Amino acid sequence: MDYITLNGTDMKVSKVALGTATFGKDADEATSFAVMDRFLANGGNLIDTAVMYADWLPGEKSSSEKTIGKWMKSRGNRKDVIISTKGGHPQWDKMEISRLSEADIMSDIQKSLANLQTDYIDIYFLHRDDKSIPVGDIMDVLHKIVSSGKARSIGLSNWCTERIAQANEYCKSKGITPITSSQIQFGIAHPNPDKIDPTTEFMSKDAFEYYKSAGLNLLSFSSQSGGYFFMQNEDGSPKNNPFYDNKKSREMFYKVKEMSKKYSCSVGAVIVSALSSNPYFNTIPIIGCMTEGQVDDSMAGLNIEMCEEDVKALILR
Repeated sequence: MDYITLNGTDMKVSKVALGTATFGKDADEATSFAVMDRFLANGGNLIDTAVMYADWLPGEKSSSEKTIGKWMKSRGNRKDVIISTKGGHPQWDKMEISRLSEADIMSDIQKSLANLQTDYIDIYFLHRDDKSIPVGDIMDVLHKIVSSGKARSIGLSNWCTERIAQANEYCKSKGITPITSSQIQFGIAHPNPDKIDPTTEFMSKDAFEYYKSAGLNLLSFSSQSGGYFFMQNEDGSPKNNPFYDNKKSREMFYKVKEMSKKYSCSVGAVIVSALSSNPYFNTIPIIGCMTEGQVDDSMAGLNIEMCEEDVKALILR
């Protein structure tokens, strides 16, 4: 396993992160434990979660974080794991009401610390933005979190590039903790903007150019595009997927199949290999796995020596 040092930090992380969106629910505790064990056994160490993950499903709140916390305690491996979690997300039934006040942010990180049974978060993200709030007000709160030792570094999830740039300009002017990482939707398929939640940021051509020069670490969610590349019709064409099916995505569908044959690996491994080999900026694909076999399949992509020409053919916007 090759590791990278996250820009702006001293943290060495695996080139792929484990997503845990439904841990403790769709993936029960035993399954979640087995998947995390397998991820670490394969050399992974970066686990991504959020205080509200799986809250859209019935049952206990924050089941993902709580499941990870129980796992780390049972394994005694907190020092071996890099935890990325997120707060500041609106309530699911009140998405129009932001939760980025100091009280909201502080409440969420305290819940995350308790759920995860830890004293600190390695990378703490804000899950959504509210453009009506001055970036300085938000960055001052995040600086307090790092200064108090509750987080080692901070990031922004689903923030547009303009707001990220404004945030780091403010941090630089004030000499406070900068944003070092971002999370947006970035896979090989190209989403249909009119089908995507308007509060979700995805990789566009302009965003790609920004990340090339920003020096940020990018954790890409929906890296395997909701299974778009794994499902096909009897004639080998991609099945209709309202979120991703379009001319550009279909072009990528056939390219991924070609790469799968060329490198004698699965399409999942092709996707992980291409994203993690991004020559333009640190890109860490987040993989959502429900079985140990899926962990092995996706992480096999880190062992593929994909040539730069093929990488660019798949990831460029």
